[in-house]
Amino acid sequence: MRVLNSKALALSAAAILVLSSCGGSSAANPVDSGNTTAPTQTMMATETVPSYAPPPSSAPSTTATAQAVESPSAAPAPAATSEPRPAPTATPGPTPKPIAALPRPDGRIRLAATGYPGKVKPANGPFVGNNVYNATGARQTDTEDWYDTSGAGTYYVFEISIQNDGTKADKFKVKATGTATTGWTVKYFHGTTSITSAVVAGTYQTSSLAPGATYLITAKLTMTPGANITRLVTITSVADATKKDAVKLVLKFATCGC
Repeated sequence: MRVLNSKALALSAAAILVLSSCGGSSAANPVDSGNTTAPTQTMMATETVPSYAPPPSSAPSTTATAQAVESPSAAPAPAATSEPRPAPTATPGPTPKPIAALPRPDGRIRLAATGYPGKVKPANGPFVGNNVYNATGARQTDTEDWYDTSGAGTYYVFEISIQNDGTKADKFKVKATGTATTGWTVKYFHGTTSITSAVVAGTYQTSSLAPGATYLITAKLTMTPGANITRLVTITSVADATKKDAVKLVLKFATCGC
């Protein structure tokens, strides 16, 4: 842009000099006033200088800028299609095996009462032997003392609870064993019914008991007077004779010290 301006100025100055030179000759040689013919003027061709126009601005137009920063319109998201999916096919598992019946008698024992003719003293102690299974009465024995002051007719009542801890209904046989002892009589009852002979023989059988059901037998020992006595009561599953449980009762002599 600066080179163009200098060239234009130089051409303008040259044109002024030419015009000035023409004017000077005319002054030195004035026109004869008598001559009607106008002197011929020599016209100098002058170079046409293009007018200066500022170059276009390099700043971007507002419209272009606006168009450049304008974000394109978001294309609409495709509509979701909900095609039904087939349900998964369940693979059948193996057929479970039936659970085998597990016979399990459970005997528990406790002292229910003591007394003598005309006098009863309930004891109702806790049952021992619950969920303990053996044929010896270990940890399933209730031992009570009798004293030298006890007279004839003194008695002790033990309760023997038979529970079906098996998985299916079952019946149970009951058998009592022990050394014959003079001075004591032992009788067994279910309710008020005497079952002594069957229990001693081992032929007594309970009714069918559902899993968890119980059956109660009482053993009453009466002094005449007596001595120490022990009885082991064994309970056997009818469904499986190898499944047994046993409880034991013991009366032993003790000095009163009173």
